[in-house]
Amino acid sequence: MSENEIQVEKWVFGGSRISGKGQRVHAWVDESGAELLFKPQGHPAVGYVYGVRVVRNGDRISKYPDPEFTNERADTALIEELSVKHKAAETRLSQLSRERAAKKDDPLESAINELCRLAKFVPVNQRTALVAHIINRVTKAWYSE
Repeated sequence: MSENEIQVEKWVFGGSRISGKGQRVHAWVDESGAELLFKPQGHPAVGYVYGVRVVRNGDRISKYPDPEFTNERADTALIEELSVKHKAAETRLSQLSRERAAKKDDPLESAINELCRLAKFVPVNQRTALVAHIINRVTKAWYSE
């Protein structure tokens, strides 16, 4: 098989992982045992083997969508390892999602976000004055009670 040619390889689906940006990615274990991360597509079953169409070009691997289910399972030790990693990632992704939702509902966070949005329109030479004005208003509010 040559490079840049579509090949079908047997990969094990490893479940969800978390990217460096805190987003969900899908892990696949290729025939060499390397764990590869890709944008999530579909809902494959953790620990099962799929026929995956790929193109390898040096260190770069392109994976095509819609892998073919082979009805084969990986060995028990690998399934257990992948399942634990998948569950940990799913739990953390759920927590991150709840935290993002909570921040959206926080009135102080909403007010600060709106202030930041408006502050983008302030000319550079007036930004120090804007910050001084905000501090003045907040401290006056503390003492007016």
